[in-house]
Amino acid sequence: MQPHGSLKKQLAATALRAAGIVVVGASVGIAVNAVRPHGVAFARYLPPTLCAQSAPSQEIGVLMPQQAARLCGDDRTLVVDVRSGIAFAEGHVASAVHLPCSGSHADRERVRAELVNKEALVVYGDSEEQAHKVASDLGAGMGRPGLSIAVIAGGWRAWQEAGLACAAGPCDDCEGMLSHASK
Repeated sequence: MQPHGSLKKQLAATALRAAGIVVVGASVGIAVNAVRPHGVAFARYLPPTLCAQSAPSQEIGVLMPQQAARLCGDDRTLVVDVRSGIAFAEGHVASAVHLPCSGSHADRERVRAELVNKEALVVYGDSEEQAHKVASDLGAGMGRPGLSIAVIAGGWRAWQEAGLACAAGPCDDCEGMLSHASK
């Protein structure tokens, strides 16, 4: 058994080492932030995205832009734009809601909640493939066999080329992305 004074010395030495580790760690963190003010990039981390998912779902149709335009004014239809916030702000289908591919689970659930009283879902992006993945994800697990799901053939470019109605300006969800992108 060790004398009482020896135990105090060991505890003091352990506390001193712990404090030293904290000081060194904080110093390294401050030095890294001074060199890289926007943080350290993770080389292998890829954030989850909606467009990367491919969930099995009900059949998804393809609509020509003119066909989709006829559904846009219908309050039983939800139109979803899956492009970036910057692209959405530059122009989007009038009345479309924004759900970027990089959208979170909360974003997806917000849009699913809007789908509850709808009969049709029309999704578009930069490509049909991009839109199809998000449409599939939104339709998966809805338990709504009567919900019609379609993507716009040719995506946003085809919509623009057809000269159909669109809107511009930032969406509420996009403003953070736009201010960050302009820096």
